[in-house]
Amino acid sequence: MSFARFGTRVRWVFTIAAILFFVLAGLVIGQPPVIPGLIAATALTAGLWAVRDRLPTRLRPSALQLLVVFWVVLFFGALSYDYVVNLPPTERESARLETELQQIPQPSLAVRASLSVDTKPGSALVDAIYTGPIGWPELRAHFDRILGADGWTLEEDRPLLDWGADKGGRTACYRKGNDLAHVELASVGSGYTYSFSLWWHPRPEAC
Repeated sequence: MSFARFGTRVRWVFTIAAILFFVLAGLVIGQPPVIPGLIAATALTAGLWAVRDRLPTRLRPSALQLLVVFWVVLFFGALSYDYVVNLPPTERESARLETELQQIPQPSLAVRASLSVDTKPGSALVDAIYTGPIGWPELRAHFDRILGADGWTLEEDRPLLDWGADKGGRTACYRKGNDLAHVELASVGSGYTYSFSLWWHPRPEAC
């Protein structure tokens, strides 16, 4: 076997292994846009391979060029699928979360300092920061009552570590369907009192 042919086989083996990795990763996170890109890339590359011997010599793609075509189509196919198919429903979920956060009552002494919305294909986050003379027991009691009455379930209450150090912060996580709500009491010296966020994902992770 020539060195060139051996190198081509190595590249194809690497390509197949990489494809399997991305497909499995996509299935694990619940958003496998690589699969439509893989279908498009495989179909186009296989088609070019099938007709390459019929093409004029100057237009005949080499194995390396076909690999490049495969990866380019795979990347842009997956990216297009992600933004055309996955992004629109995520934007709807993001708008819903923002409306819901606005409607969830906060403690009477809390003053909202900021509101941010982060929308990605398959993941939406709405986060608000508040100031006011409020402690953790008051926050827990408030959100246990407000969120509990709306069907949320408390899943976790733990210290909020700052680079591994406990500086007085706390975080509690509530779940309702595919939504997670986080209440975080800021660490000492943070410049705000607490944050409240709503997060959506089609397959939400543990709190």
